[in-house]
Amino acid sequence: PLYAFRAEKGKEIIDIEYQAQVYNDTGTDWEGVPMTLAILDSSDDIDMPSLEVWNLENNSNQYAKRRYASSKARSQRKKGTKEVDESDDFDELEIDDLSTRFELKDVHRIPSDAMPHIIDVTSYQKKVAFYNLSIPKIKSGGYLIARISDWESLGLIDGVANLYYNNTFQGFTNLKTQQVNDTLDLSLGKESSFSVSRKKVSSKSRKNLIGFNIKENLTYEILLKNNKSEAVAIQLKDQIPVSTSKDIVVIPTNLSNGKLDPLTGEVSWNVQLGPNESRKIALKFSIKYPKNQKNKIQYNINRIVTPRYF
Repeated sequence: PLYAFRAEKGKEIIDIEYQAQVYNDTGTDWEGVPMTLAILDSSDDIDMPSLEVWNLENNSNQYAKRRYASSKARSQRKKGTKEVDESDDFDELEIDDLSTRFELKDVHRIPSDAMPHIIDVTSYQKKVAFYNLSIPKIKSGGYLIARISDWESLGLIDGVANLYYNNTFQGFTNLKTQQVNDTLDLSLGKESSFSVSRKKVSSKSRKNLIGFNIKENLTYEILLKNNKSEAVAIQLKDQIPVSTSKDIVVIPTNLSNGKLDPLTGEVSWNVQLGPNESRKIALKFSIKYPKNQKNKIQYNINRIVTPRYF
């Protein structure tokens, strides 16, 4: 699938164009054949940030990638025509439950040239609401988010979406439909009218040994600034860790009136900023755990991927 979402400032309607990229490398040209569309590919670019549950016991803030062999490689392995190396880097596919299918009314000619051929599937118009979001623990700055309600009726499946705002291409994102929310949120890119930063306050973060336990007090500060000469609103999110062990206790000590979800540890604020106003928000919590588990508890680990040249 290939999507185009077109939104404009001040308009309550978003245009959704639903297309498909069809490849044929079978060796046989498809001449006027009927087509049913069902499966997908995914990509990544300007996805809005999101928080994973910060679980202290198994460090679930780490991400795992799943790789699946392509159907061609699996076919070759079954036939014994090629020994597939487990280290081969295959395309990553996310498969829908196929409950959504599009049986195209028009027939198409798709030559066997292994080139993408764009097919129009359908188009929609939906009501949209806009809001600003920042999760500085994951990505600095603010993002303009388009929220679409009643999106389940569109029959969307995971795929790449091109995003346009005020007739300007913003980039592309990975549309993820495997969610239970009744609204679909799309990032339209960074909102330059905000400056948002987050830092750990070392002078207010300390570790103490209490009997057989260690108690850590952690303090973070989030600084927001409105660069506009008019009042704006932004939704801010952060998190505290979640414990699933009776030996580890997490206590929030100052959330600056933020709303805490005790199941996920997510803390959210709806902040109203006046013209050119700056605001500082504190996030403080403590963790108490047995001293023999100090090497098992990790947090705030950032990872980067770099090519190897040697």
